[in-house]
Amino acid sequence: MRYRFNRTKRILRKISRLGPRGFWFAHFIYWHWLRNYQAKSYALNAGKPFVAVTTSIGCKNQCEFCPQDTFIRVYKKRLSNGCLISYPKSEDLLINLGTFEKFLGRIPKFYTINFAGFSEPWLAPDCTDMVLAAHANGYRIRAFTTLVGMGSADVIKLSGIPFELFSIHVADEEPTSNISVDESMVDTLQAVEKFGFPQLEFHNHIGRPHPAFVKVFGNLEIHTAGVVDRAGNLFLEGKMPEPKRISGRIRCGFNPLSTELNNNILLPNGDVVLCCEDYSLKHVLGNLKNCDLLSLYELEPYKTIKKGLDDDSIDLICRYCHRAVKIEDD
Repeated sequence: MRYRFNRTKRILRKISRLGPRGFWFAHFIYWHWLRNYQAKSYALNAGKPFVAVTTSIGCKNQCEFCPQDTFIRVYKKRLSNGCLISYPKSEDLLINLGTFEKFLGRIPKFYTINFAGFSEPWLAPDCTDMVLAAHANGYRIRAFTTLVGMGSADVIKLSGIPFELFSIHVADEEPTSNISVDESMVDTLQAVEKFGFPQLEFHNHIGRPHPAFVKVFGNLEIHTAGVVDRAGNLFLEGKMPEPKRISGRIRCGFNPLSTELNNNILLPNGDVVLCCEDYSLKHVLGNLKNCDLLSLYELEPYKTIKKGLDDDSIDLICRYCHRAVKIEDD
């Protein structure tokens, strides 16, 4: 896969040097080829279980459309156990390689490991080493990153990893995403363009891409995700509608044909949270320090959530989520 990816880029670079027509022809073929790879990846991985790793607490980016304040406040409250004055342990705020490998040993190999979660993954100094460790242990890997904290040396180390998906959150020209585009970021962008990743995609939430991205990659084909309320955890007046509760039977849009809820988030302290929308940590399934991941699905919190998909009297964040799929009764 990696060899085919680089060989294709080399051929298209040669074609692009044949003049204006060659340039536009190579540009068209590249994005058509890349889009087909992405579509294949989404089709093959729909409904597959994953654990998204939140490597650190407190995201440097502080994007306008991300409820970081809610997440940090609730997480620190959980760590304090009700104490008025509490000082979190460093290992509860940042995952290092040793801790990650212990958690990894409690996650089945048929799960994909996503480097994403509730903050920028590469704010953790050991993130690249964690990716390499997950790959060495036979896990499928995806990454969702703003590239903040990732350097060109990291890109070179990661260039041999067969990512199922490598999604770059493109900085906006407007200051809504708060992603810093400095000299280090430009160096990283140039390294990505040079070495590339299979299944590379670009996405943003609002606004036009930052000029630095356009300068390096040309006219980007970007998936614009828009701004969502994060299952009722975020409301920006004038930029999104107020969250509405969905009644009746529902399913998760990640896997609408099943009641399994196995797209979970791992936090630095070992807590496993229901999903990527649960910034308020309303549905914590348990902790990997106490048991393996599959054992969490036998505990009462998970069973109650599954029951709540069909029982309207059980209030779940899922009922306020844009991914929720309403099941019509026959």
